[in-house]
Amino acid sequence: MEKINLVFGLVIAVLVVFFGVAILYDYANSGDSGPDALKSGTLVGKAVSAYASESNTGKVKIVEFSEFQCPYCAKAAPTVKRIKEEYGDDVEIVFKHFPLNFHRYAQKAAEASECARDQGEFSEYHDVLFENQRALDTASLKNYAKDLGLDSERFNSCLDSGEKTSLVQNDLKEGQSRGVSETPTFFINDQMVVGAQPYEKFEEIIDLMIEVSDGNSGGGELEDAEPLSDPNQPLLREVNPDSPDEGTKIGTFRIDGMSCGGCLSTIRQALSKVNGVEKYDVYLGYPGKAVVEYDSGIVSSQGIADAITNSGYPATIISKEDAEKISGTTSAASCGSPTCGGSSGGGCGCGG
Repeated sequence: MEKINLVFGLVIAVLVVFFGVAILYDYANSGDSGPDALKSGTLVGKAVSAYASESNTGKVKIVEFSEFQCPYCAKAAPTVKRIKEEYGDDVEIVFKHFPLNFHRYAQKAAEASECARDQGEFSEYHDVLFENQRALDTASLKNYAKDLGLDSERFNSCLDSGEKTSLVQNDLKEGQSRGVSETPTFFINDQMVVGAQPYEKFEEIIDLMIEVSDGNSGGGELEDAEPLSDPNQPLLREVNPDSPDEGTKIGTFRIDGMSCGGCLSTIRQALSKVNGVEKYDVYLGYPGKAVVEYDSGIVSSQGIADAITNSGYPATIISKEDAEKISGTTSAASCGSPTCGGSSGGGCGCGG
């Protein structure tokens, strides 16, 4: 009897080991470690909104915040494609959604592209949307998927259910936290580039970063790369209208013609270059306004108004009381203008 029990116990032990190994093998080779894991964002180390490339070993990483209704994003698309072709695995490109709220179809188009990604056709669908920016309604989005040979029932269910809404909004929030206010905006490693810049501008920065990565910079510093724009200029410069610094005055200005995003950075840059301007707040609105603290011994309030006007946005001097009547925001993300124009970088927020 003891011998039978011993044999039975050995059999049970062997079976436990066998099934344990089988389970571990199946887990190690499951789809969660492959491209499909991007669907749910569970793949550690990969960006949910990456292009089709699965490589995460590039010497340079470019994160692009873009949207499908912005004409400047479409203009930048061939440049991004050329970067992929020219640099190959040396550059990893990650696409993130930044739908501007005054572009009616941008949010749903972004969701549609993610539904296409679920069927392995993000890049192709991305290109189709940029080629058909004037037709991004829901029916058209579904037709593009059908034309690409996607499973229409699966795609339509994904799009209609809104299952990709939070993914797109998470990209938007990330962009806002990184100071993005217009599209397209790129981060080449940590260097921000705003607008549909020419290929050569990207090439200059990428080449320098690759040299640094390879240890062949010849003593050059990455910080020597000239910024293409200054969207990191603080939105607020802590102006206190009731208590200016000693020896300075406060000027308030009405600004007309503001569209969105690009105008904020353009006006801030203009003010930052005015000798005698100490601090400033710029508010987006229709009209917008600026509150500026300045040294009247160096610059006059009219000189400041002229500087703003010369940047492309007519400015007039107004009283503090009149300025208080003008509401505004320092965030381009909350603007509601349906127009484009005025960005120094060729971006949509919109600008050009």
